[in-house]
Amino acid sequence: MELQLGLFDSALHDTRTRTQRTRQRNAGAQQQAEMFSAVELAFTARRTFAEFPASNPLFMEREDQRTDEQRAADLQAQAHALTEPLL
Repeated sequence: MELQLGLFDSALHDTRTRTQRTRQRNAGAQQQAEMFSAVELAFTARRTFAEFPASNPLFMEREDQRTDEQRAADLQAQAHALTEPLL
């Protein structure tokens, strides 16, 4: 560690850059090992996406969680909003 005496206070100061301090702090930490190389990931992703036929696209379907009574009430409210008052 690079310590240097201060010019005005004669205390020891750390003169390393932020990058050097971060590298030293993380040097003892455990690193997560990569399971697959970038080349293997790219090859697998390309092959996986190629297996899906274009005629069968993937899509998400929205589920309606409301009860039948709630759906009927919403339909009634929409119909009421679209009708003009008679008088």
